[in-house]
Amino acid sequence: EPYWSSDGIDLISDLTWLVVFAFSASVSVQISRLIREKEMRLREIMRMMGLMDVSYYLSWLITQILTWLIICLAISLVMKVGTYKHSSWFLIFMLNISFGLSSMSFAFLMSAIFTRERVGAVIGFFVYLAGLFISVPDYATASTKNFMSLIPIVGFREGLGVVGYLEETYGGLTSDTTSVDYRNYSYAQAVAMNFVASILWWILYYYVDQTNPFQVGFRRPYYFPFQKSYWLECFRDERNADFLDDEKEDSDGGEGNAVPREAVDASKEALRKAGKCVEISKLCKNFKGPSGETVAAVKGVSMSMYEGEIFALLGHNGAGKTTTMGAITGFLAPSSGKVSVYGLRVPKDMAAIRRITGVCPQHNALWPELTAFEHLECFGGIRGLNRSSKTFRESCDHLLLEVGLGGRKEFRSDSLSGGMQRKLSVAIAFVGDPKLVILDEPTSGMDPYARRTTWDLLKARRPGRIICLTTHYMDEADVLGDRIAIMGRGELKCLGSSSFLKKCYGCGYVLSFVKKQDVDRGDSTVLEFLKDRITDKSLIGQVKVLSSAGQELLVQVPFAAAKDFPALMDDLDAEIANKSDTLKGLLVAYGVSVTNLEEVFLRVADPGAEERSEGATARSGNPSLRAVVPLDSVDNDSANQADDQDARIPETVVHIGEEDEPIIEPATTREQTMALIQRRIRFGLRDRKMFICQLLLPLILLAGALALVKQGASERVAPPLAISIADLNEPLQKAGSPRPWHIIHAGGDSDVGPFWSPLCDDADDYCDTLRTVATPPNQSSDLLAMQSHLRESRDDYEASSYIAFSHLNNATELQREAEDPPSRVVLWHNLTATASSAIALNAYVNAWFAAHGTDVKVTVVNHPMPQTLFEQNISVVVSGILSTIAVIWAFAFIPAGICSYIVMEKEKDVKAQLAISGCSMTAYWLAHFIFDTVFNLLTVAVAIAVFYAFDMEAFTESDKIGPTIMLLLLFAPSASTYAYLISFLYKTQFSAQTVTIVLNIAVGTIVVIVVSVLQTIPEEFCEDCLVAGNILMWIFRFVPSFALGFGFYRMAIYVSFLGVDPWGSEIFGTCTEKVLGTREQCYGGVADDLVYLAFASVAFLALCIWFDYLGTAGHWLSYKVKLERQCSIPEDQLAPEDADVTVEKERVAELDKRKQILAVDNVRK
Repeated sequence: EPYWSSDGIDLISDLTWLVVFAFSASVSVQISRLIREKEMRLREIMRMMGLMDVSYYLSWLITQILTWLIICLAISLVMKVGTYKHSSWFLIFMLNISFGLSSMSFAFLMSAIFTRERVGAVIGFFVYLAGLFISVPDYATASTKNFMSLIPIVGFREGLGVVGYLEETYGGLTSDTTSVDYRNYSYAQAVAMNFVASILWWILYYYVDQTNPFQVGFRRPYYFPFQKSYWLECFRDERNADFLDDEKEDSDGGEGNAVPREAVDASKEALRKAGKCVEISKLCKNFKGPSGETVAAVKGVSMSMYEGEIFALLGHNGAGKTTTMGAITGFLAPSSGKVSVYGLRVPKDMAAIRRITGVCPQHNALWPELTAFEHLECFGGIRGLNRSSKTFRESCDHLLLEVGLGGRKEFRSDSLSGGMQRKLSVAIAFVGDPKLVILDEPTSGMDPYARRTTWDLLKARRPGRIICLTTHYMDEADVLGDRIAIMGRGELKCLGSSSFLKKCYGCGYVLSFVKKQDVDRGDSTVLEFLKDRITDKSLIGQVKVLSSAGQELLVQVPFAAAKDFPALMDDLDAEIANKSDTLKGLLVAYGVSVTNLEEVFLRVADPGAEERSEGATARSGNPSLRAVVPLDSVDNDSANQADDQDARIPETVVHIGEEDEPIIEPATTREQTMALIQRRIRFGLRDRKMFICQLLLPLILLAGALALVKQGASERVAPPLAISIADLNEPLQKAGSPRPWHIIHAGGDSDVGPFWSPLCDDADDYCDTLRTVATPPNQSSDLLAMQSHLRESRDDYEASSYIAFSHLNNATELQREAEDPPSRVVLWHNLTATASSAIALNAYVNAWFAAHGTDVKVTVVNHPMPQTLFEQNISVVVSGILSTIAVIWAFAFIPAGICSYIVMEKEKDVKAQLAISGCSMTAYWLAHFIFDTVFNLLTVAVAIAVFYAFDMEAFTESDKIGPTIMLLLLFAPSASTYAYLISFLYKTQFSAQTVTIVLNIAVGTIVVIVVSVLQTIPEEFCEDCLVAGNILMWIFRFVPSFALGFGFYRMAIYVSFLGVDPWGSEIFGTCTEKVLGTREQCYGGVADDLVYLAFASVAFLALCIWFDYLGTAGHWLSYKVKLERQCSIPEDQLAPEDADVTVEKERVAELDKRKQILAVDNVRK
C-alpha cells in the first residue's frame, strides 16, 4: 500500500537538537543568575529592606518573558524562512514561545533546588538537556504523550514532529490543521501541554522556593498551602504589636543577674513603653554541626536597643553577633525566644519590619554590572520611592557625597575598590530613611580617613533611628557606641556605656613613657617611681605593665589613683627637665590616656585569654608580648633580665652567625611530591564536590543515558498493532440524522439498513461523526463517477473521508437472505490514513457478517516483520552513536572538576603560597597528576561495568572490549593533564568549570559530527571536504574529549558496521581499505586516538611544568635587565632619611648575603 515517506518528517523533527541547543544557553544563564542572587545573598538583603516576594517573582518573570520573546521571534523567523515555508509563522512562533515559557519555568525550578551557582548551573543544564534522550514511542497513546510533554524538550520535539508531518503532507501548519493528529498527537496538544507545563513548573518552583531547607531566611512549613495564615497574608497585611503585652519582663534583664548591665534612664524607659526600640528576649539559635550534632550559636540573649542611639555589638569571631543581627532582620529564623522591632513581632510582622529596616551586611552584596547610583535607585524602588523625582535623586547624590563616593556615582561596583564598595553598602543601608539600620562591620577594609568619614555619617544620622553596628575596631566602638554589648560564645557578657564597662572591669588610665636610647636601666626604675607617688598603697596591686617594647613603656593605673596625678606629673616634668635626679635622665617624654576598650574586650569576651597570655609571657620571658603583669610581681632582676633579652633580639633574629650554615636543608622533589599527594588525599576525602563532579555525576549521567538508549533500541521493533475503523476520525457533533445511502452507493433504506446498522456499531458511533451535506452519485454511475464524487465532495464533510464501498451489482446482494458475500464490491480508501485498505476491508467484512446474523468478528493485527541483519546492524550503529554522545557528556565532568580545583588553588593563592614556601612546581604537578589519574581510573572501572550492565554490544563484544578499555584508561591521565593546561586560561573557579564542560561537549560531539560528515561527503559534491575533515581530525585529536569521542564513534561506525580492524592505525599503516559511497579510503580503528591520548598525557604535563618555570625565569630575566638599565635617582628627588635608617642600610650592606635567612638590600619596585 502506498504511504507518505517519513524521511522529510524525521529530518525536520531533528531540528529539535539545534533549537534546544540554542535555548539551552538561555536556560543555563537564567539558572546561574538566579542562584547567584541567592549565593551572594542579594535576594535576602533586598527582602530585609522591604522587597516583597511577589515583586521579586514578577520582576524575574517580566524580564525572562521579554528575553524569551526576542529569542523565539528570531528562531521562528529562521524556521519559517529555512524549513517551514508553507506553515504559518505565527503558529510556529506560538510553538516556540510555549516551549520557551516551559523551559523558563523549568529553569526557575532548578534554581530553587540548588544554593551554589557552580553546582546548580551545571546540573540544571544537564537535567534540562536530558530530555533529548527521552523518547516517546510512535505508537504511544495520546494520554501518554500528553503526560510526557510536561518535560519541555519532549513536548517540543513531539510538536515539531507534527509540524514536519503537516509541512510534508498537508501543505503546512495552518489554522485548519492545528488539530490534525500525527501518531496520536497534534499541534494543539503540543502548545497546550507546553503552557500547562509552564504553569506546573512555576507552581513547583514557588513551593520549593518557599520551603527549601537549604537556603537562608525564613522558610515556610511543607504544608503552608493548607494554612489559613498563609492565605490571610496573601490578601491583607497583618500587624501584631502584642509583644510587650505577652511578656512584661525587662528584656535587658536577661537570664539571671550575673551579666553586668548598666541601668537605663527614664528617657529610654519611656521609649520602651512607646515601642520605639528593638527588644530581644531569650533569643536562641541552633545549627546542625558537621557531625549532625546541635550547635548553639546564640544562647538566651536578652537586650534592648533604643531610638536615637548607636548600639555597638562586639564579640570575637563566632561569638554570635551576626546570627543575632540575622534574627532581627529575618535573615535567620530563631530557634526560640522573641524579637520585636518598633512593636512589630519577628517573624509574624516581617513584611512591615523590613519596610523600616536598612541593612549593610558583613559582605558586599552588590551587582557587578550596576553603578553606585543605580544601586541606590534599585533599593529606593524596593522601598517604594519615586526614583524619577528630583528630591530622591538629590538625596542619593547627597548620600554618596557623605560616604565619599560623590565622584564615583557613575562607576560600576566591580570597578570600585574594596573600601569604596563598603562605603556603597553603608549608603544603601540609609536609602529611604529607615528607622532601624543594621551595620555588620561597616568600616572593614576602609582606610583611616574613610573610617572617620563613616563615623561622621553615623553620628549625623543617629537622631530618630536605631543604629546597631558590629565591629572589630575597639576604638570605633568606643567613639560611636552610646551603649556597648559584648558577646562571647553565644552569650551576652555585659551591656552598658563605655565608661561603665571600663569601671566595671577595673580598667583605668594608661601612662606612656618614652625612654632614652642606650640606657642600661630597666623598667623597674620607672615602676618604683610610680609606686612611691601613689598615696593609697592598696591600689599598687592594680598597677599593671601593658607593654614594654624598645623605648616605649605602657603602664595602667586605676581610676582611683587619679587624685595623685597632679603631683606625679609635676615630678615627671621635673625629671624630663633634669631638675631632679631620681630617674637620672631616663625619660624623654610621657603621656596619659584612658584605657581603651580593647582591654575590656579581652577580659570579657574570653576570660581565659588573659591567663593564657600571661602564661605564655612568663614561659617566653618576652616582655614585648601584650601581657598584664602586676607591679608587685616585677622586681629589678626580672626587669633587667627582660631588658637584656630585648637587647639580644636584633642579633638573633636578623642574621645567622658568620660561620653558620642554613638551618633547613631543601626537600627533595620526591619528598615534596609525597607530601602534596598526602595533602591531596586528605582534601579529596573531605571534598564532596569532587566525588559528585568526577565520580557520581559522570556515572549517573552515563547510566541514565544508556538506559534511554536501550529503551529507544527496544522501541525500534514495534509490537503487534490492532487496527480498526475506530482509529480514524474522532467523534464530532452531528448536524442531523445520518442517512446510510450517503455513504454506501445504491439501494434504499430497507435494503442497506441491515448492513449499515452493524457497520455503525463496529465503527464505535462512526455514523455520528458525519454531516449530511453531500448528494450521492446516481445509481447508474460507474466507478469513474464514484471516484470523481469522492474527490469533489471531500470539502463538504466536517471530518475527513477515509473509506467508501461500491457495489457493481444491484442492491439486493446486501439483503439479509443472501448467503454469499457480494461478488463485485469496490472498496475505496484514503491513502493518507495508515493501513486504510486493511481497515476498509475489515469494516466491510465485519458488517456483512453482522448483517447476516452471525457472531463472527474479524480483527486485523499488524505484525511487523522481523529485523533483517542490515537493520540489526543499523540498530547497533545508532545505539553506538548515541552511547558515544552519552560517554562524551558524562566524561566532560572529569576535566572540568580537575580544572576547577586547580583554578581554585590559584584563585585563593594556595599555589603561590606553596611556591613561596619552597615547593617545586615539578612536585606540585606530579602530585596532582598521580592523585587525579588514580581517582579517574576508579570512574573508568565503574564506567566499564556500566557498559556491561547495559549490554552495549558496540563496545563490549570480544573484539571491541580491548579498545574500549584502552580508550578509557588513557583518557584518565590525558584528561588530567589537559585540565592542568587549560587552567592557565581561567581566573575564577566557576568559569573554569562551566566553560570546560561546554568546551568538552562541543568538541566531543559537534566537532566529531562535523569531521565525520566532511569525511563521508562524496567527492563529486565536495572535492576538498575529505582533506578539510582530515586536517580537523588530526588537530582536534590533541583534545582528549575529541580523541575519546572519535574513538568511540569509529568503534560504532567503522568497526561495527564496516568491519574495520579496531586496532587499525593510519599512523602505522595498518588501516583497512573500504569503499564508503563512491569513495575508497583507508579506515583505521582507535589506535591513532590511543597514540594521541598517550602523547597528551606526557606532553601537557611537561608544558604545565615548563610554563611555571618559564614564568619564574622570565620574571628574573626581566628583573636582571631592568637592574642593569636602572639609573640613579637624582638627589633632589630623594626624601630625607632618618639617621637610624642610614645606619641600618650601612649595616646590611656589609653583611654576607649568602649566609642570611632574610636580607633586603636596596630593593626598588
